[in-house]
Amino acid sequence: MELGTATFDDVALWCVARVVGRSEGKAVLDSGSKALGADRAAYSSGFGRLLDFPAATIVQLSEHHAVAELPDGCDLALGDLVRVVPNHVCNAVNLHDVLHPLVDGRWGQGWRVEPRSGVAR
Repeated sequence: MELGTATFDDVALWCVARVVGRSEGKAVLDSGSKALGADRAAYSSGFGRLLDFPAATIVQLSEHHAVAELPDGCDLALGDLVRVVPNHVCNAVNLHDVLHPLVDGRWGQGWRVEPRSGVAR
């Protein structure tokens, strides 16, 4: 998306995060570098984006939290769930034991991330 080769409609993986803090123009999310990875290419505008708020950018990460800079008029509140698009899908996938597919608007049975779980099939 950052390079203009894909749109927000093309995104196939995101992390669901909860808003745990809110101030003017910013939201703190409960997904940090241990959920999203910490990769940031030189051309990136931040550490990830909010899928439902394309102008919002993750500007800061700690291990367990992310700070999103929000556009004017963004009405996120404490407890809201947001979809965060990580900068690098490979790192984000490797940080989780299970991925949950969304199929026809419903959450499907989880997919184990084999290298992460150490279980071979």
